[in-house]
Amino acid sequence: MPPHPGPSILNLSKGAESLIRASDIGLYVFCARAWRLKAEGYESANLGEMAAGRSAHRAHGEAVAAYQRARQWSRALFALALVALVLWLLAR
Repeated sequence: MPPHPGPSILNLSKGAESLIRASDIGLYVFCARAWRLKAEGYESANLGEMAAGRSAHRAHGEAVAAYQRARQWSRALFALALVALVLWLLAR
């Protein structure tokens, strides 16, 4: 028996529960049985692996954000260098 059946997309006639998330579609495409068990309130036995996956995704997201900040800074510094070069050439 499931410990506690939470909201699911099985009952599409119940207001807010009619929302279908992309993660639910992905889970269903990957494994229809896993989707059904999740919708019925069962929890995965691989909680450690799932936590490690979330941690890895979080770290990757932080690395991407750092790269984007570095790219913005490099563009700003390049523009500043171009302005400085033009001013130097005009002052000659």
